[in-house]
Amino acid sequence: MTDTAVSSEDLGDRICVRNLLVRNIIGVERWEREKVQNVIVNLWMWANSRASGRSDELSDTYNYGTACKRTVEFAEKSSFKSVEALAEGIAAMIITDLHVPKVTVRVEKPTALLHAKSAGVQLTRTRAQFATNADGGSGTVATVAEMAPGDVDDRIIINSLLARGIVGCNKWERDEKQDILVTLHLWYSAPFASNDVVPQRRNYRSIYKAVLEYVEAATYKTVEALAHGVAELCVCTLEASKVHVDLRKPSALMFAESAGMEIMRTRADFPAV
Repeated sequence: MTDTAVSSEDLGDRICVRNLLVRNIIGVERWEREKVQNVIVNLWMWANSRASGRSDELSDTYNYGTACKRTVEFAEKSSFKSVEALAEGIAAMIITDLHVPKVTVRVEKPTALLHAKSAGVQLTRTRAQFATNADGGSGTVATVAEMAPGDVDDRIIINSLLARGIVGCNKWERDEKQDILVTLHLWYSAPFASNDVVPQRRNYRSIYKAVLEYVEAATYKTVEALAHGVAELCVCTLEASKVHVDLRKPSALMFAESAGMEIMRTRADFPAV
């Protein structure tokens, strides 16, 4: 699809590649630098699909097969220390090489944390933030740090953190710890740095440790209060500008997989803290 194929209408459609498995060197620990690991990549290429919807021609859209192939090639040749840098690199490649005007990239490591399904990052970038280097390669031109605060959608994701804690009103729930699953999306006011340095404070390991300790020490009666407490921790102590908390009790109901609470909170929700 060429640039002229994109009309002036809003880019409200998304072409998706979900849960793409790649294997590469990523991380800062010694074993991570010596052994390839599984990494899961999700892509959302923002587009206007009206032309391709009417014509039924592949030339009027962005080819997800090409995007998949190029992402695998890029990721498996890379050896970044941080998932932030890998996501940034994939976004730059998709925008500059495949001429996509806007892309959202999620990169997750299934083996990143002992008691969580996966951890990683998600970011959204536009063509205005990337261009082609003189040698034809992909690169950042407008430093991502110059993005307006309202344009930043960078987030850290911890998926299905498993903790054991006290939550509930029944006697057995007060006496015995239960499995509690917590999925977090944490936004920050500034975008991720693109220098491949793992941040000391704003990283999924420090967030994971703090949330795990908090949930396992808590003794709330309701999932609402526990979710609120986790959100307050993320915003007020871990300095997220916004957080989405998905908290579930797998043992809450006999004939349901789980029951729980989803909330979104910002710093404005905790003015007295």
